[in-house]
Amino acid sequence: IASLYRLGLPATLTVPKLLADNAAPVRFPVLCPSKEMSLHLFQALRTAGHYSGKWYQPTLFPGPTNPELYNYDPELFPVAEDIAGRILNLPTNITDNEAKEILDVLQREAN
Repeated sequence: IASLYRLGLPATLTVPKLLADNAAPVRFPVLCPSKEMSLHLFQALRTAGHYSGKWYQPTLFPGPTNPELYNYDPELFPVAEDIAGRILNLPTNITDNEAKEILDVLQREAN
């Protein structure tokens, strides 16, 4: 499934560089060009009946969402906040046909 995603993603979406080409992740992370695009794609996939996830949205996800519990000030970590808001994760425990349907939605909605 990861290979299908890699080959079929629209050019506007990228795969984090640290994800090895031969990796078989439990969830497949995709970096969107903006938080708005990430939210749009999340909703488009859900509307089409596919489960996607918001990776670390909010940044201290899952669990406590109050940054004060961790002495975390989001304003001090703008890069982490930016990236967390732009990552969409795709399911990998699906069939090839389901992955192709997800790619169809991404191709249609991300361009």
